[in-house]
Amino acid sequence: MPSSKLGAASVHRSRPTLSLCFPRSTRRTWRPKGFIHALDEATLGFADYVGNRQYITLGNLAENDQAFLFLMDYARRRRAKIWGCARAVQSDRELISRLMPEGYAARPEHAILFKVNAWDINCPRHIPQKLDAAEVAGVLAELRARVARLEAENERLRVTARDATTESHEALLYPD
Repeated sequence: MPSSKLGAASVHRSRPTLSLCFPRSTRRTWRPKGFIHALDEATLGFADYVGNRQYITLGNLAENDQAFLFLMDYARRRRAKIWGCARAVQSDRELISRLMPEGYAARPEHAILFKVNAWDINCPRHIPQKLDAAEVAGVLAELRARVARLEAENERLRVTARDATTESHEALLYPD
């Protein structure tokens, strides 16, 4: 899976499966963009955080390591589905720290390493477009600043045009 496709994902759903291959609880987890790291050509990793203490993912992975991820990029209406095997790593503090998103306030509990067996990008037809509020706020701030600059320039040009018109009229009325 190309790592460039992962940077925009902000939501993932993971679903470990039971030994009879029946899907068990799907977890929808909102994570900051860029939370998944490509560790090599076939391994993804991400920090898992202290949560509600149910340990559903860890319990499922202890029984069966088969899992999949849905990675959503609502702004671009893309979804990647990734199938593979996952395992939790709790004792490697350096790895867990490296996988933590910069500036994210959650407390990491362990790392999930995901060996990719297959992946697919879905058709965007039924994926609603949703935009991140912080990104929209940034774009709006840029647009507001641009409008303010253009309004100031427009006023300056108006004054310049008015002054030029006044000088032109005065030259016609009062020739040298």
